[in-house]
Amino acid sequence: MTLKVLKAGIDYSVVGRLMKTEEGQTFDESPWDLSTTKIFLARGYVEELLKAAAPKVELVEEAEAEDLSSLPKTKLIELAEERGLDSTGTKKKLLARLQGE
Repeated sequence: MTLKVLKAGIDYSVVGRLMKTEEGQTFDESPWDLSTTKIFLARGYVEELLKAAAPKVELVEEAEAEDLSSLPKTKLIELAEERGLDSTGTKKKLLARLQGE
């Protein structure tokens, strides 16, 4: 669990040496026990940083955009309905909605 410190001055120990946190400091693993970490998260002293895989998602969407134009209109209608988009109109309009235009 990667943590970011939001409040400076929280005590923690490294190899028996007492340290104080600085605002914005990050830890790859919590220096506190699990119950203390949960308390600090609840009080807003620290926040958990989540790792996102956005570049992979974007690459998939670009590849998908090229593939959509080769699909028949009936398949485009199904995809639009699955994604909660309006499924009416011409193939060109369906492609635009599915590609986020």
